[in-house]
Amino acid sequence: MRKHVPLTIILTLLAGAVLLFAQEADFQTGKIVSVQKASSGPSTGGTDAPTTQNRQRYKVSIQSNDTVYVCRADTTEDMDLEWAQGKEAPVRVKGKTLELKRANGKIVRLSILSTQKAQ
Repeated sequence: MRKHVPLTIILTLLAGAVLLFAQEADFQTGKIVSVQKASSGPSTGGTDAPTTQNRQRYKVSIQSNDTVYVCRADTTEDMDLEWAQGKEAPVRVKGKTLELKRANGKIVRLSILSTQKAQ
C-alpha cells in the first residue's frame, strides 16, 4: 500500500501540470492595434440598476492571427487605456468574449462587438 502512495502523488502532479499546460496553450499572442475613448454617458439599456458615474468606456481593437476583434472595455474614469496601443498580450476567444491575460496573470473579459479581417 505504501509503495502506491508516491506513485499516486506523482500521477496527480503530472495530471495537474498537463491541465495547466492545456489551459495556457489556447492563449495566442494578440496585439492591441487601436484604443478609442467612447461615450461614457448614462446607459438607457433597460435596467433599473444604478449607473456608475465614474466609469469610462473604450473601443479596443485587438489583432490575433488574421482577425481583428473590436471589443468594449469599461474602466474606472481615472484609468486611461490609451497607453496600451501597440502592446502585445496573450488572448483567447470564447464565444462573444475575448479574454486578455494581463502581466499579473489576471484575465480580463472583453465583450466582442465585431470582427474583421486584418489588413
